Amino acid sequence: MQSITSQTIRQFTLAHEPTMLLRIGAVMHTTGLGRSTIYRPITAGDFPAPIRISARAVAWRRTDVETWTAARPSTAH
Repeated sequence: MQSITSQTIRQFTLAHEPTMLLRIGAVMHTTGLGRSTIYRPITAGDFPAPIRISARAVAWRRTDVETWTAARPSTAH
């Protein structure tokens, strides 16, 4: 019998819920990074690229930002 872990539940949940988009303010809040600190790694390919939602607006897939955040090493203070 396969063990159900929190990772398994999270993967199932993310695969079965609609895509939620985050604007820059929400990405800044979620990651704790500033605007330029978000855009700089995008050009280097180290942060998820936004998707265009209109002629003058972009947003990030919540799942992309959460996956990136989870992959970052944690810091203990």
